[in-house]
Amino acid sequence: METLYTKSKVIKSLKEFFSPYLLLLNKSTSGKLFMVILAIIAIQGVNSIRYLYNWFMKTISKSSLNSYYYLFTYTELPLDIFMQITVRIALACIPEELWNQPIFLTIDDTLQEKYGTKFECYKKLFDHAQHNGTNYLNGHCFVGLTMSIPVWIKKEIKYLSIPLGYRLREEDENKLEIASSMVEIAMGELTKKSQVILLCDSWYPKGKVLETVKKHENLELSANVRVDSVIYDLPGENPKGKRGPKPKKGKKLDIHKDIKMKEVGDLFIGAKRAITNLFEDIVFVTVTAKDINNNDTYRVFISTLMPEEILLDINRCEKEILKKLSKEEMWLLPFYVYRFRWKIMPISAL
Repeated sequence: METLYTKSKVIKSLKEFFSPYLLLLNKSTSGKLFMVILAIIAIQGVNSIRYLYNWFMKTISKSSLNSYYYLFTYTELPLDIFMQITVRIALACIPEELWNQPIFLTIDDTLQEKYGTKFECYKKLFDHAQHNGTNYLNGHCFVGLTMSIPVWIKKEIKYLSIPLGYRLREEDENKLEIASSMVEIAMGELTKKSQVILLCDSWYPKGKVLETVKKHENLELSANVRVDSVIYDLPGENPKGKRGPKPKKGKKLDIHKDIKMKEVGDLFIGAKRAITNLFEDIVFVTVTAKDINNNDTYRVFISTLMPEEILLDINRCEKEILKKLSKEEMWLLPFYVYRFRWKIMPISAL
């Protein structure tokens, strides 16, 4: 049955597509890995290796279940090189006329609950999204990185999201270091792109991730930050008669009082060029609130790009992702770019 199955033209096409990955492995390892890939495509999910084996691989392969366990336990798969290959394939899919549009990298993490206790890297994890009476769960934490590329869909620009890598956080590992290392691998293949924008929530704009952003001239950041982040006004001139260098920062801003808010849809939004302790250069700060009289509804976003510097051609973007903004509304663009991550990040894939 295995021979008949592998003679299929569809299977041959898939094997040719995945050949850049498979050619890095020996014949036995590549064969088993390709069988797992076929099982994932056929079943449209990954419950477990045992599940894939019982419902797919066992019927067409002579390899035992233990051989697949061995594949992922002891075989040193070149995951970093796999990620580089994925980035190259994704870049080759961008139409020439859309090459100057920005590329989006999205960092996010997800928690996978486990009901047993004998799993490696199993630990108690804090989960702010839990709704079962506790903010903790027992299981695994995965850090994920996706890349979103522009393609044409019905004469509109749509961003296609491609998972680059998911890494299991081990007990002594730092999520920032894991995310930074994956971004570094991706950026090694993105040196020819003029604008790459990293999207992330408030956990990530710090430490190693910020160091990575500052290291690459073509890498920018659009992120949610803590609502208590210190924000300063732009520096003014020295008071008349006062000597010394020009101040680097203006007065400390209160987001509830010093930023003028405007009602936009179901939100109140205000924005301002400002200084933060995260970057030496000026950033674009956006503040949102569902209720301007309730401080608990406030959220703060920063962008290292000013609205006019974002290369995104919003007039040709998919309308479901980004509404057309008038010239008077262009100040909203950094906020909408951050909101992209809810559309382009394949949360279900995590």
